[in-house]
Parts: sequence; structure tokens; C-alpha cells
Amino acid sequence: MRDAFGGAFFIKLMLIFFAIYISFIAIALSYAKAFRVKNTIINYIEENEKYNNDIATMIDSYVANMNYYVSSVGPNGSNVNYKSCNSRGYCVEEMYSDELRGEYYKVTTFIEVSFPFFGINVLVPITGETRVVSS
Repeated sequence: MRDAFGGAFFIKLMLIFFAIYISFIAIALSYAKAFRVKNTIINYIEENEKYNNDIATMIDSYVANMNYYVSSVGPNGSNVNYKSCNSRGYCVEEMYSDELRGEYYKVTTFIEVSFPFFGINVLVPITGETRVVSS
């Protein structure tokens, strides 16, 4: 009887570590995807030296092909305080700098980590900036 209890405890412990390992890998893959999407958006903006409706359409098609979507960001999402967020889950803000004498863009993508057993959703922002695109 004692051996059966020890074996069951070991199996439970192994399943817990396995769940932690899978969660860590899933978060790492989500982070890599969000980072790649942010860098690609920055590249599109820097190549065209502006952000307008044409660039937004190109970015939306790229993001749709990457299957990047964060449900709690955008016009209907209430979890972020960013001014200009897209419905796919990324934000592009136009910034001005007197020191740099021009405008640049701040791009933010998000990772949504949810813990369904506890009812907790966490948004982790990943932010990057373009170089000065116009003066």
C-alpha cells in the first residue's frame, strides 16, 4: 500500500512539472511571435517613412497571416490605456521629439497570458520605436 501511494504522488509531481514546462514553452513562443510582429511593423513604417491607411492595410494582412491576435486589446478591449490600438492587438502611436527634430512611431504588441483556473488574464506589453522618419 505504501508503494502505491508513493507511486501516485510521484506521478502527480511529474504531471505538475510537465504542466509548468508546457506553460513556459507556450509563453516563450507567444513572446517570440509578438516580438517578430513588432519588429516587422517597425520595418514597414521605416521603409515607407510614415504610417497611413495603406501601411496599416499591409500590416493588417501580415498580422492576419501570422495568426497574431490579442482579444483584450483594441477598440473593444478595456484592458489597455493606449490611444491608437488596432483590433488585432497592436498599437502604433505617433511621437514627436524636439531633441531629435522629427517624428517617430512607438509600436506596442502584447502577450496575453491567462490562468483559467484562477480567472486571471495578464497582458504583457512589448514596445519598440522606429528611428526618426521625418523632420
